Amino acid sequence: MTAPNPVYKHQTLMLTRRTANGCFRFTPTPENLNIFVYLVLHYAERYKIRLLVLAIMSNHYHLIIDDPEGLYVAFMRDLHAMLTEVFNHLQGLEGPMWANCKPGRERLLDPETVMNMMLYA
Repeated sequence: MTAPNPVYKHQTLMLTRRTANGCFRFTPTPENLNIFVYLVLHYAERYKIRLLVLAIMSNHYHLIIDDPEGLYVAFMRDLHAMLTEVFNHLQGLEGPMWANCKPGRERLLDPETVMNMMLYA
């Protein structure tokens, strides 16, 4: 059994998720960018997540957030489910879109670490 994700209120996190087999699912088209950004903003608003950085690569993304309510797990669950549904439909594919491992989650505990991760993303 997988250990649960620790959840803390008022935390800054860097979140990352890779596609299955490193497939280039997020090719840099205006449509793909608009869909990805819209869904991130939609779920961020729903779960009161403050976005600091969003970097979308062709086979993964980096997202730096402030999570005042401790709701990032539900945010990630719903965001990943909807991204999978939409991109599978657009690309005529079925099945899982994400790599079979836990999403990357790193707590950023001080301003210097936040700045370094923002520059990295």
